[in-house]
Order: sequence, then structure tokens, then C-alpha cells
Amino acid sequence: MFLEFINMDKKKLLILNATSLHQGGGLTFLKKFLEYNFYKIYYDPRLKNIKIKPFLYKLYLDFYFFFNAEKKTKIIYLSGTPPIIKSKAFIICCFQNANIFYDKKINSFAWFFSRDVIRYFFFYFFKKNVNKWLVFSPIAKFLLLKNGVPQSKIKLLSIINLKKKSYKNKKTYNFIYPASLLKHKNHINLILALILLSKKNFYPKVLLTINQKTETDNIIFKLIFDFKLKVTLKYYKNSIDKAYKMSEALIFPSLNETIGLPIIEAYNYNLIILASNRNYAKQFIEPNLVFDPLSPEDIARKIELFLTKKKFLKKIALKKKHKFLFFKKKDIYSQL
Repeated sequence: MFLEFINMDKKKLLILNATSLHQGGGLTFLKKFLEYNFYKIYYDPRLKNIKIKPFLYKLYLDFYFFFNAEKKTKIIYLSGTPPIIKSKAFIICCFQNANIFYDKKINSFAWFFSRDVIRYFFFYFFKKNVNKWLVFSPIAKFLLLKNGVPQSKIKLLSIINLKKKSYKNKKTYNFIYPASLLKHKNHINLILALILLSKKNFYPKVLLTINQKTETDNIIFKLIFDFKLKVTLKYYKNSIDKAYKMSEALIFPSLNETIGLPIIEAYNYNLIILASNRNYAKQFIEPNLVFDPLSPEDIARKIELFLTKKKFLKKIALKKKHKFLFFKKKDIYSQL
């Protein structure tokens, strides 16, 4: 119907199932997997231009693998949603969405009517169908352990590359915040902080990268316009490396992440980093400044400190030392 028949007896296969993988860090990790030179088959409805909802396509694949996969096959569910039925294959599930678990300090009642609650039910009822959970950060491992996954089923791997480089590009923006407008990204408190600064005649230039489908009636658009903030909203279809090079610092007020990939990217682009005082933000490096993401006043204070102490802050950036396993092109199959 939608898939070619696969003769799985000939070789050991690594199958990448990218159904329901839409944005953010998941797509970054997908690109990394595709770089490795091993025998693989990659399923993604976007590649085949399949006119079917991703959820239905996922169910179709679950049953397809159940009837066709052999024991020697390894299937990676990149979107983090386990199969509803266990096949003979060795099932690997990548977990990288901290928001599927309800946290009263972060989530509101709206969580119960979000897609995250559906993802949580998939996790809760079908996690038994997974042989190995693949995580890319200590925070992700902690969340799985906390939610009933045995340590023996969790593999911590990293494809994080910490390699700082210097760029001499002209700086157009004081800050960049690359994130979707999902609620946990916490744009509202960042905008409120900028409003507080505007009352003190501070108008930092901030670049917000937005999703192409962002609704223009979002409240942050109105606040930016009403208070005449120097905030640029821009959509980047592919790489945003140019945006990083044009910025002096990263500001990252997100409430909840498993990795916080922009922090790693900002470090590599030699940006000063201002981030939430949450555990995820200091997994790999120490930010230059941290703030309470729920306090616009604290965010504003740290922005003002940056604007007045840039040269000093550049001298005190520290890289944390963590021991991680890295993917190796020749033996990735055995590592998984």
C-alpha cells in the first residue's frame, strides 16, 4: 500500500521511523542518524508525499512491522511514541519530550486537553513494547526512571558536540531566542521583562525565530506592537546559523526541556548565554547568567546586567565536564 516489501532475511537492518516528527530537537537528531553510514531504511510520510494523518500512518507502520519484521531487525521510533503492538524486532524508542509528563509547577490545567496528554497515554500503556529507550541527556534519563522505566532499559548516548568557534560577523541583535511559541517556551515572561526594561528606557534588540504557521493574533505580537519593543520575529526555513552569528547572546527562558539544544548551539557560536535556573540548562555547560523564568523582574535584571557588563561576562563562561558515549559510524548498530 504505502511501503515497499522488505526482505529482512538478507541483512541486519536499522529502520528509522520518523512518523510524527515535526520540529525542534527531534529533526536535528534525525539528521544526525541519517549521516551515519550503516544499512538503514527510513520511513517518513513527508518523503513519500503520503496524504494521510501522521497518527494513522504510525498505526499502519506498527502493524506492518508486526507482520514483517524479523528478530535481527532494529526499529528506532524517533518521535518517542512506542508502538501499540510488539513485533519480533528489537524496538528502540528515542525519548526527548519532557512535556508529556504533567508537572504542576510548569503545566496548567490546559495540559489535560493537549497533545502531550495523548503522548503520555501512549507512553504509559505501551512502554512495555519497547526493548530500549534511547536518551540524549541526564534529565531525560531521570524522567524515564521517575516514570517507571527500569535503568537496564535506558541507554544514554550523546551526539552533542561542544566546540566553541569565534565569528567576526556584525552583531545586529543583542539576543536571540530560537523556539516555537509553545507555552512552555515561556515567551510571555520574556516579553513582560522587555516591557519592564522599556520603562527604564532600555530597548534591547531581540530576535525571535517563529514557526511559519504562527498565528499573528498571538498576545506577544500585540504587546510588542503596543510597547514599541525592538523585537524582530523571523521565520527560518532551514539553518539558523546566520541568526546566531548576528547575535551577541542567547536568552533561553524555557520552563522545561530534555536538552535545550539552542544552549549548546549558542555555546558553539561563542554567544553569551542567559538561561532559566532549571537543571536542564546546566547539563552540558554553565550559562553565564541564570534567572527565574517565572519572574519577569528577574529576567529583566539579568538582561540589564548583560547590557552593562558584556565584556566581563565573556570572561567567566565555564564548560561543565561530563562523560558521555558518542555515536561511532562503524559500530552504531551494536551500540543500539
